[in-house]
Amino acid sequence: MPGRLFIATLGFHENFIIRLLNSRAARGGDGLLLVTVKPAAGAVLTAYNNTLAFSARLGVKVYPLLELDPADVAESLHTLVHTITDLAREQDYREIIMDITGGSRIVALQAVLAALILRGMSQIELIVQSDTGGDWEAKITGSILDALACGVGDKIKVLTYLLANPGASTHQIAEATGLAPKTVANYISKLKRHGLVYQKGRGGGVYLTGWGKLLASITHKK
Repeated sequence: MPGRLFIATLGFHENFIIRLLNSRAARGGDGLLLVTVKPAAGAVLTAYNNTLAFSARLGVKVYPLLELDPADVAESLHTLVHTITDLAREQDYREIIMDITGGSRIVALQAVLAALILRGMSQIELIVQSDTGGDWEAKITGSILDALACGVGDKIKVLTYLLANPGASTHQIAEATGLAPKTVANYISKLKRHGLVYQKGRGGGVYLTGWGKLLASITHKK
């Protein structure tokens, strides 16, 4: 079973990372890449060493701390993207889970940009945890990143119609958009996988998720 690559922005505390590894049941075969601002402060190195000790008990492989120059976003982003792609290829990681809760804002920004660049490479998740711990966790999948960055092609007709007509049936959508019913059904199936629409009950009306509303409304205003 292919392992997962966990990536986390690291600040003065390792609690976010420990919580991430516990919540995702990290295990042997998984890897962990920690990213911070260059040069790493003493407290960051302490947090890294604490994470190293905890990860060893789980059997998770921790890679050398990756320090990024905050003054050169392009070069740092290049380094981050290539480090991730090299690790994914060499270790056959099929899933990338990236947590930007801790550390510097500039490193978090670089991680978000890296997630956008890598969104089509493999299954990817971008995570932000609650500062107080355990209250909430925001998650953005690669499919959402791809839809926001590149759009959804002709499927946008379905989304924009549903924006004004929540709960419409496949037949109603086809009639209003001029698409074939079979095409609409296929589009809805793909949009559901992307997390942009959902149905209430089998064969029920189709509704936009929050992400679907966002994408439809942005496109509608263009």
